[in-house]
Amino acid sequence: MPIRCLIELTVKNPEYYAVVEQIRNMPEVVECASITGSSGLMIRVAVDTMSSLQALIARLMQYGDTQTSIIIDMPVPARLPTLPEHD
Repeated sequence: MPIRCLIELTVKNPEYYAVVEQIRNMPEVVECASITGSSGLMIRVAVDTMSSLQALIARLMQYGDTQTSIIIDMPVPARLPTLPEHD
């Protein structure tokens, strides 16, 4: 999927865990983290077109406010942390 984004979702729905379950079942969602601050959820998504992104954002907006950032480059790709060496 050529379009990758981070979407912050401020969940206004009192059924937080039901919202998380809905997000878990969205195929465009690559990962979702519960975060501190005002947003509540940070969702990483991948879609094929801008219209697909627009439709996804519209679906997410039923659960609260969104803020979308399009990923233009990954200067540090996903990796595992280095484990400390033991003597």
